[in-house]
Amino acid sequence: RPADGSYVSSNPVTISGNIQNAIDLDSVTVNGIEAKLDGSSFSASINIESEVATILINATDIIIGTKSKSITIFRDLTPPQISEVLPVNNYWIAAHSVPVTGYVTDQTRAQVYVNGYLATQIDGYFSSVTSLAEGSNPIYIIARDLAGNETHPAPFNINADTTAPDNLQVQINVEGWTNNNRPVLSFSADDSGIGMSHYEVSIDGNLFQEQDRK
Repeated sequence: RPADGSYVSSNPVTISGNIQNAIDLDSVTVNGIEAKLDGSSFSASINIESEVATILINATDIIIGTKSKSITIFRDLTPPQISEVLPVNNYWIAAHSVPVTGYVTDQTRAQVYVNGYLATQIDGYFSSVTSLAEGSNPIYIIARDLAGNETHPAPFNINADTTAPDNLQVQINVEGWTNNNRPVLSFSADDSGIGMSHYEVSIDGNLFQEQDRK
């Protein structure tokens, strides 16, 4: 470990493994550094000086002689970056699910998780349909690349309000017959969620028109 072609996010890196078919194992070196032995197992800590490193392992057996193996590993110390996240913080929606979208960049391929679920990705753009409970819902996004680097943007809230306003009251400032062609209608209602936004009124079957909330 790590396997050939792996990405690593630490430096120095511990190279470990097991020497198979050894009869009388004498020593193991990793890029010239003497490894610690425990039976046929070995480990050594080495510094990776470049983004692409070749690791040469030499195992010397008193009976068999020296056998060599090389692997290539890639150093990546930079976590992914998340941007263009939608919806915005404290967004309100009249539904119990919402697509959370955004963009992830990294020098390797990064996976994105939204509230613990793996998001789908196309060309860096990610999307995950997230379930919502009534009220405030914290949203957590994590991006993890092949080397294990992680990004944890600050969580944000999405608010679900699927309950319609209740107890609608309408009052008018005239009674019975009147010559007032501009009567004043007053409205009130209760709402347990975000609160009232506006009222819409239709007169004689015409299109609904938005009225100011006062």
